[in-house]
Amino acid sequence: MNDLLALIEPSQGLLWALLVGFLRIGAMLAILPVFGEQTVPVRVRLAVTVGFCIIVLPTIMISAPPIPSSLMRAAAVLLPEVAAGLFFGLLLRFFVMILQITGSIAAQSTSLSQIFGGSAGTDPQPAIGHVLVISGLALATLMGLHVHFASFMIHSYDLVPIGVLLSDQTVA
Repeated sequence: MNDLLALIEPSQGLLWALLVGFLRIGAMLAILPVFGEQTVPVRVRLAVTVGFCIIVLPTIMISAPPIPSSLMRAAAVLLPEVAAGLFFGLLLRFFVMILQITGSIAAQSTSLSQIFGGSAGTDPQPAIGHVLVISGLALATLMGLHVHFASFMIHSYDLVPIGVLLSDQTVA
Protein backbone atom coordinates (compact mmCIF):
# COMPACT_ATOMS: atom_id res chain seq x y z
CA MET A 1 0.00 0.00 0.00
CA ASN A 2 2.84 2.38 0.74
CA ASP A 3 4.14 1.95 -2.81
CA LEU A 4 0.72 2.83 -4.21
CA LEU A 5 0.50 5.89 -1.97
CA ALA A 6 3.77 7.09 -3.41
CA LEU A 7 2.26 6.95 -6.92
CA ILE A 8 -0.75 9.14 -6.12
CA GLU A 9 1.05 12.48 -6.27
CA PRO A 10 2.76 12.00 -9.69
CA SER A 11 -0.32 10.37 -11.20
CA GLN A 12 -2.52 13.34 -10.28
CA GLY A 13 -0.27 15.66 -12.26
CA LEU A 14 -0.29 13.26 -15.20
CA LEU A 15 -4.09 12.93 -15.16
CA TRP A 16 -4.48 16.72 -14.92
CA ALA A 17 -2.19 17.19 -17.94
CA LEU A 18 -4.12 14.52 -19.86
CA LEU A 19 -7.42 16.25 -19.08
CA VAL A 20 -6.10 19.64 -20.18
CA GLY A 21 -4.73 18.14 -23.38
CA PHE A 22 -7.81 16.02 -24.03
CA LEU A 23 -10.07 19.06 -24.00
CA ARG A 24 -8.07 21.01 -26.58
CA ILE A 25 -7.20 18.04 -28.77
CA GLY A 26 -10.68 16.55 -28.51
CA ALA A 27 -12.28 19.83 -29.56
CA MET A 28 -9.76 20.16 -32.38
CA LEU A 29 -10.26 16.61 -33.65
CA ALA A 30 -14.04 16.94 -33.53
CA ILE A 31 -13.92 19.24 -36.54
CA LEU A 32 -10.57 18.50 -38.16
CA PRO A 33 -10.60 17.15 -41.71
CA VAL A 34 -10.26 13.35 -42.09
CA PHE A 35 -10.51 12.50 -38.38
CA GLY A 36 -13.55 14.67 -37.65
CA GLU A 37 -15.64 13.55 -40.61
CA GLN A 38 -19.17 12.41 -39.80
CA THR A 39 -18.54 9.10 -41.53
CA VAL A 40 -15.84 8.20 -38.97
CA PRO A 41 -17.37 6.27 -36.04
CA VAL A 42 -17.33 7.97 -32.64
CA ARG A 43 -15.29 5.18 -31.05
CA VAL A 44 -12.60 5.57 -33.68
CA ARG A 45 -12.55 9.34 -33.12
CA LEU A 46 -12.19 8.77 -29.38
CA ALA A 47 -9.30 6.35 -29.91
CA VAL A 48 -7.59 8.80 -32.27
CA THR A 49 -8.06 11.60 -29.72
CA VAL A 50 -6.47 9.51 -26.97
CA GLY A 51 -3.61 8.61 -29.32
CA PHE A 52 -2.94 12.24 -30.19
CA CYS A 53 -3.14 13.14 -26.47
CA ILE A 54 -0.40 10.63 -25.72
CA ILE A 55 1.71 12.05 -28.56
CA VAL A 56 1.29 15.64 -27.33
CA LEU A 57 1.55 14.78 -23.61
CA PRO A 58 5.28 15.62 -23.21
CA THR A 59 4.60 19.16 -24.46
CA ILE A 60 1.62 19.50 -22.15
CA MET A 61 3.56 18.23 -19.13
CA ILE A 62 6.18 20.94 -19.60
CA SER A 63 3.70 23.80 -19.71
CA ALA A 64 0.79 22.45 -17.65
CA PRO A 65 -0.22 24.68 -14.75
CA PRO A 66 -0.48 23.16 -11.29
CA ILE A 67 -3.70 21.44 -10.33
CA PRO A 68 -6.18 24.17 -9.30
CA SER A 69 -7.57 24.15 -5.80
CA SER A 70 -11.12 25.19 -6.69
CA LEU A 71 -13.66 24.46 -9.38
CA MET A 72 -13.67 28.08 -10.58
CA ARG A 73 -9.92 28.06 -11.11
CA ALA A 74 -10.17 24.76 -12.95
CA ALA A 75 -12.87 26.21 -15.22
CA ALA A 76 -10.65 29.24 -15.87
CA VAL A 77 -7.98 26.86 -17.17
CA LEU A 78 -10.19 24.36 -19.01
CA LEU A 79 -12.65 26.59 -20.87
CA PRO A 80 -9.97 28.45 -22.87
CA GLU A 81 -8.61 25.04 -23.90
CA VAL A 82 -11.90 24.08 -25.52
CA ALA A 83 -12.12 27.46 -27.26
CA ALA A 84 -8.56 27.17 -28.57
CA GLY A 85 -9.17 23.63 -29.82
CA LEU A 86 -12.33 24.64 -31.65
CA PHE A 87 -10.58 27.63 -33.22
CA PHE A 88 -7.60 25.65 -34.49
CA GLY A 89 -9.80 22.81 -35.74
CA LEU A 90 -12.14 25.19 -37.55
CA LEU A 91 -9.16 26.90 -39.13
CA LEU A 92 -8.23 23.64 -40.88
CA ARG A 93 -11.86 22.70 -41.60
CA PHE A 94 -12.10 25.75 -43.88
CA PHE A 95 -9.81 24.00 -46.38
CA VAL A 96 -12.32 21.16 -46.74
CA MET A 97 -15.13 23.68 -47.09
CA ILE A 98 -13.22 25.21 -49.99
CA LEU A 99 -13.24 21.81 -51.74
CA GLN A 100 -16.97 21.47 -51.11
CA ILE A 101 -17.71 24.92 -52.51
CA THR A 102 -15.48 24.22 -55.51
CA GLY A 103 -17.38 21.01 -56.16
CA SER A 104 -20.72 22.80 -55.91
CA ILE A 105 -19.59 25.45 -58.39
CA ALA A 106 -18.28 22.79 -60.79
CA ALA A 107 -21.53 20.84 -60.49
CA GLN A 108 -23.61 23.91 -61.19
CA SER A 109 -21.46 24.69 -64.19
CA THR A 110 -21.92 21.21 -65.64
CA SER A 111 -25.54 20.91 -64.43
CA LEU A 112 -24.76 17.76 -62.45
CA SER A 113 -25.77 19.03 -59.05
CA GLN A 114 -27.43 16.69 -56.57
CA ILE A 115 -27.22 13.54 -58.68
CA PHE A 116 -26.59 11.29 -55.69
CA GLY A 117 -28.50 13.32 -53.13
CA GLY A 118 -27.42 12.84 -49.53
CA SER A 119 -25.73 9.45 -49.80
CA ALA A 120 -22.25 10.91 -49.23
CA GLY A 121 -22.97 12.27 -45.76
CA THR A 122 -25.58 14.12 -43.81
CA ASP A 123 -25.57 17.19 -46.04
CA PRO A 124 -26.44 16.58 -49.66
CA GLN A 125 -23.49 17.37 -51.91
CA PRO A 126 -23.06 17.30 -55.64
CA ALA A 127 -21.22 14.24 -56.92
CA ILE A 128 -18.25 16.30 -58.07
CA GLY A 129 -18.00 17.97 -54.67
CA HIS A 130 -17.99 14.61 -52.91
CA VAL A 131 -15.31 13.29 -55.25
CA LEU A 132 -13.16 16.40 -54.68
CA VAL A 133 -13.51 16.21 -50.90
CA ILE A 134 -12.81 12.46 -50.64
CA SER A 135 -9.89 12.57 -53.06
CA GLY A 136 -8.42 15.64 -51.36
CA LEU A 137 -8.67 14.03 -47.92
CA ALA A 138 -7.24 10.74 -49.19
CA LEU A 139 -4.32 12.53 -50.84
CA ALA A 140 -3.63 14.54 -47.69
CA THR A 141 -3.70 11.40 -45.56
CA LEU A 142 -1.28 9.61 -47.89
CA MET A 143 1.08 12.59 -47.64
CA GLY A 144 1.37 12.24 -43.85
CA LEU A 145 -1.45 14.45 -42.64
CA HIS A 146 -1.48 12.77 -39.23
CA VAL A 147 2.16 13.76 -38.64
CA HIS A 148 1.43 17.33 -39.62
CA PHE A 149 -1.63 17.35 -37.35
CA ALA A 150 0.49 16.22 -34.40
CA SER A 151 3.01 18.97 -35.15
CA PHE A 152 0.16 21.47 -35.48
CA MET A 153 -1.22 20.42 -32.10
CA ILE A 154 2.17 20.77 -30.43
CA HIS A 155 2.74 24.21 -31.96
CA SER A 156 -0.75 25.34 -30.92
CA TYR A 157 0.57 25.37 -27.34
CA ASP A 158 3.24 27.86 -28.45
CA LEU A 159 0.63 30.14 -30.01
CA VAL A 160 -1.89 29.87 -27.17
CA PRO A 161 -0.45 28.64 -23.86
CA ILE A 162 -2.56 26.50 -21.53
CA GLY A 163 -5.29 28.45 -19.76
CA VAL A 164 -4.87 31.61 -21.86
CA LEU A 165 -7.75 32.97 -23.94
CA LEU A 166 -7.23 33.48 -27.66
CA SER A 167 -5.91 36.95 -28.37
CA ASP A 168 -7.05 39.13 -31.23
CA GLN A 169 -3.61 38.89 -32.81
CA THR A 170 -3.69 35.09 -32.78
CA VAL A 171 -7.14 34.99 -34.36
CA ALA A 172 -6.08 37.52 -37.01
